[in-house]
Amino acid sequence: MNKKTIWIVVIILAVVVVAMFLSKRPQNGSGVVRIAAAIPLTGNYASIGEKIKNGLEAAKTDIEAKDGTKIDILYEDACLPKDITSAVQKLITIEKVKVINQFCAVGIVPSLEITEPAKVINVEVAANVDDLLGKTYFFSPNFAVRDNAKTIAEFAANELKTKRAAFIYYNTPFGKDYTKYTSARFKELGGEVVADEMTNLDVTDFRTNLSKIKSLKPDVIFVTQLTGALGTILKQARDLGISVAIIGNYQNEDPTVLSVAGAAAEGFIISSADPAALSQNYSGFSTSFEATFKVKPDVFASNAYDALHLEVAAIKACGDDTDCMRSEIHKVTDYQGVSGVITINKDGVAIKPTIFKVVKNGAFIPYVK
Repeated sequence: MNKKTIWIVVIILAVVVVAMFLSKRPQNGSGVVRIAAAIPLTGNYASIGEKIKNGLEAAKTDIEAKDGTKIDILYEDACLPKDITSAVQKLITIEKVKVINQFCAVGIVPSLEITEPAKVINVEVAANVDDLLGKTYFFSPNFAVRDNAKTIAEFAANELKTKRAAFIYYNTPFGKDYTKYTSARFKELGGEVVADEMTNLDVTDFRTNLSKIKSLKPDVIFVTQLTGALGTILKQARDLGISVAIIGNYQNEDPTVLSVAGAAAEGFIISSADPAALSQNYSGFSTSFEATFKVKPDVFASNAYDALHLEVAAIKACGDDTDCMRSEIHKVTDYQGVSGVITINKDGVAIKPTIFKVVKNGAFIPYVK
């Protein structure tokens, strides 16, 4: 081999080594990890979006302080399909991000038509509807709706001894899946569904729905609504003389619900994957979070915090290679997160135990029979 050939081989090898090194560097090639969040920051669900943002920012601060990693989080104010579609397209085509965090099931489901072909990791912070499960470039540190819904039904049938159920829920994948699986399990346990009231996202008066429900005499009402709308349902139900148990889910542990419902929130029950009860790492996180944001962290903040940690770890291992990132995320087993111990299953979501809380004296406290 002559000298010229040797130099050509050396140059080629050097190029290959540099390319391999760069492929493992954080996004942008600048040493900065760039991650996006398309979440509601204004409008009806802004209070939830703020919690998610705070959780992401808390994680960013802790990661940067720990190992010097620089993180750039790009926020888009979006929830409904048209807004999410526009935001996701912008984040992928212009900002070139490879990971996008979301909250609204109504938006994240159609966004899969964009993120999956583009091989962009889509992350759900909330509970996960069926349409999200098992997707190639999707994961969540939270549980599946179907698992949580069955637990709620079992609580109503076995703990509360109820037999006749009514449902009032959003006309969204989130509302439909919670109703579908809660209803099926409740029936399996010997219960009967006597009312099924589905509402659109923009409804603000539920008295007609609740009057129908009252006339059918249920002994439990399962509700899948959020923020102010849920507070209104609780208030209007009690105003109409409905005194039976009303059960929601972990997304209802929201000050807005309590402020709108007032005294009518007393006795309202929710399921909750309560970080304080599930995580050995929660205490230090909670203290730091409250010092920074002047509020206690909830399940949204804690799940967002854990999501960013898992995302950054995958990016640091894989660079922009989302097939590699997907593989890394699916290896997560017994991760000691602040939202609980996380193992990502084959569907890309976590399995977490459920506790129940009830509103007493204007606050959510653990349910005790």
